Amino acid sequence: MRRTARALRWAALGTAAALGMAACAAPSGQQAGQRRHEQASAQAPSSPPPAPFEPAPVVWGPCDGGVARPGERFELACAEVVVPLDYDRPDGKKIAIAISRTRAKAAHDPLGPLLMNPGGPGSPGLSTGPILAGEMPAAVAERFDVIGFDPRGVGRSGQLNCVDATAIDTLAGLPDLRGAGAPARAEAAQRAVSQACAAALGPALAFYSTVDTARDMESIRRALAAPKISYLGFSYGTFLGAVYAHLYPGAVRAMVLDSPVDFTRPRAEFFEGVASSSEEVFDQFAAWAARGPDAARLRDLRPRLAALIARDARAVDVRDVFGKLRRYEQWPRLADVLASALDGQRPPPPKPPSPQGASALRTVWCDDQPPALRVRTDEAARFAREWPERSPIFGASFANQSFPGLLDCAGWPEPAHPAGPGLISGTGAPPLLVVSGLHDPNTPHRWAQAFVAEVDSAVLLSTQRPGHAQYLGQSAARGCLNRGVEDYLTELRLPAEGTVCPIDG
Repeated sequence: MRRTARALRWAALGTAAALGMAACAAPSGQQAGQRRHEQASAQAPSSPPPAPFEPAPVVWGPCDGGVARPGERFELACAEVVVPLDYDRPDGKKIAIAISRTRAKAAHDPLGPLLMNPGGPGSPGLSTGPILAGEMPAAVAERFDVIGFDPRGVGRSGQLNCVDATAIDTLAGLPDLRGAGAPARAEAAQRAVSQACAAALGPALAFYSTVDTARDMESIRRALAAPKISYLGFSYGTFLGAVYAHLYPGAVRAMVLDSPVDFTRPRAEFFEGVASSSEEVFDQFAAWAARGPDAARLRDLRPRLAALIARDARAVDVRDVFGKLRRYEQWPRLADVLASALDGQRPPPPKPPSPQGASALRTVWCDDQPPALRVRTDEAARFAREWPERSPIFGASFANQSFPGLLDCAGWPEPAHPAGPGLISGTGAPPLLVVSGLHDPNTPHRWAQAFVAEVDSAVLLSTQRPGHAQYLGQSAARGCLNRGVEDYLTELRLPAEGTVCPIDG
C-alpha cells in the first residue's frame, strides 16, 4: 500500500504544483454556500487597508542567463524592487522582488506596464514576461512594457526552502487515507512539516499570502512610476489579480483573468471540484478518442481505465493524464499514453517536487488559509472514501495528494493576511475581462461564472475549446478568443456579455 500511495501522491503533485493547479472552487451547492456564509463572521478581516510604502525607482540592468530570451524583436532588462516583508511595518525587514521588462524595439503608442503571473501558487514568473511577449502579436506587444516577476518566496525573490527532500519523501509515502489510522498519521506528518517551516522561517512565515504579493505588485507599479497597470493572470494568477483590483482599484487600467479561481472558499471544494470537472472533460476526451485512429485500443476507455487504476495506481500516471487533458492539442498524445497503459506498459515513476517548489507552494497555499477554510482530519477521511466513487479516474489521486493536500496546513501558524470573504469584490475598479473554457478540467467553467458574479464589472468571455489557460493557446492566432483579449488590452473594448468562441478559434 505504501508504494501505491506514493504513486498517488506524486502523481497528484503533477496536477498541482508542476502543472499549476492552484485554486479553490466555487460553491458546490447550497450546503457549501451556507458554510461559507457562516465562516464570514468567524474570519479575521482579510483585506486590511494598503499600508503606504514608496519603493526606490527601478534601476534596470542586464538579465543573467537564467531568464528566458524573448527574441530579436525585443529588448530585455532586469531589476529588483525592495519591499517590506510586513507592509504594516514598512521600516522593518526588507525583501527584494525580482522583475523583468520586455520591450519591443518597435514600441509605439505606449500603454504602460503589463504585469503577468503564470499561475501557481509558488510558480516563478520572471521569464513569463519575455516568453509571452514573444507569443503575442506585434500589435499588442509593441504597446506595452511586459513585466514578469517572481512572487515573494519564489525563485529569485527570496526562494523559500523549508520542506526538504526527506519531508517530501515522507509525505509521498503516506498510506492511502482510506486505510485504518491513515488520516491521523497523515495529519501528524503534515503538522511536523508545518512546524519545521515555522522553525526555519520564524515570524516571517506569516507574510507570504496573496495579499502580500498583491501589495508587492503595487510596489512594482510605484517603482515604475506608472499611473496604472494592465495585468494578465492565468489560473492562480487570476486570484492574485482580483485581490490587487480589490486593494488598489484606482491603479488598474485593464485586467485579463484567464481560467479563474477563488482562494476565499473552503479547500475541500477545490479538490472535489477539480476532480469532478476532470471526470467530465475525460468523458469528452473518451468520446473524441472513440472517433480517432486508436478507437479499437481505447474501446470502453472509462471502465477499463478506472478498473486499472483501482487495481494498481502505479499503472497509470494520473499526473500525465491530467496534464495532457488540460491541453487540447495534447489529446492525440494522451490517446497514445492511455492505449499503452491499457496494453500493460507501465509509466516511469512520478518525479517528486523540488524542495524549493514544495516550500513555495505550501507557504503561499497555507498563508491564504485561515483555520476556517482548512480541512479537518475526519473530513479528509470521509472525502477519501467518497471521492473515488464519484470520480473513479481522479478521485483517489485528489484525495490523497500532498502537494497541496487536504491536510497539508495542519499546524500551520495563523497567517497575517489570509483570504476571506469580499477579497475579490473589485469595487471601484474598471471593467475586468474573465476568460474561461466551457470544458476546463483544472478550473471548471462554473467557477468562472461564480467569479464573475463576485467581481464587480467583470465580463465573461468563454470558449468551446477544451483545456486550461486559453489565451495564446488557440490555433487561430487572431481567432475569436485571442482577438477579444487583445482588443480589450489595447483598446479597452470588451466583448459582448455571454460571448462563446468556437473550438477552432
